[in-house]
Amino acid sequence: SSTVSFDKLMGFVEKNKENPFFLYWASPIPHVPLQAPKKWVDYYVKKFGDEEPYYNKPGKRIGYFPARYPRATYAAMVSYLDENIGKLVAYLKANNLYDNTLIVFTSDNGPTFTGGADSEWFNSGGPFDENFGRGKGFLHEGGIRVPMIASWPNKIKAGSRTDLISAHYDVMATICEITEQEIPADTDGISFLPTLLGKEKTQKKHDFLFWEYPE
Repeated sequence: SSTVSFDKLMGFVEKNKENPFFLYWASPIPHVPLQAPKKWVDYYVKKFGDEEPYYNKPGKRIGYFPARYPRATYAAMVSYLDENIGKLVAYLKANNLYDNTLIVFTSDNGPTFTGGADSEWFNSGGPFDENFGRGKGFLHEGGIRVPMIASWPNKIKAGSRTDLISAHYDVMATICEITEQEIPADTDGISFLPTLLGKEKTQKKHDFLFWEYPE
C-alpha cells in the first residue's frame, strides 16, 4: 500500500541521512484503483457532494475496484500524496538536508481513462486534452507530455520556468552529471543540469524525440 511504501522510504532517508543518497519514490498513487484514507475522501465528499458510484460494468475498459465516491476519492489520493511529500520535505528541513537536496517531481504519462478516474471532469490534461484517445496510452501531447517540478535551494532559481523539451531518459544523464559519474554510452539521454542551474545557453538539446505505442 502507499502507506507502507511511504514508511519504508522515510526509513531509508533516516538510515542514510548522514551520507549522500539517491531516492526513487515510485508512488502507486494517484494511479487507479481508487483508494485513499477516509479523512481525505470525506473532505472532498463535503466539497463535491453526492455522486454516482463507480463499478466495473460489463464491457467497460479495465475495471479495477469499485468506489462509492470516485471523484472525491481521486482528489483524496492527490491530497494524500501531497501530504506525504510535505512530511518528507519537513523531515529534510528538520535534519538540515533540504538546502542540499535536489527534489524532482514528475509523472510517467498523461491522465487516464480507466478505473473510475474522471479526467474530463477534473480537466486533468489542461490545454492538451484528456479525453479517450488523447490522454494516457496515446501519442498526442495529452498522453506523453507531463508536468515536472524541480526544487534545489541556492541552485535552482525559485519560480523559474523553462520551455526545454526533455524526456524521462534524460533524468539518468542529469543525475550522472550531478554526481560526477560518466554517462553511459548506450543511452540517448542528455543532461538538463545546465537548465536547472539557469545556464540554458550551454544546454544541449535533442535533434528529435520519438515515441511509439505498439499496442
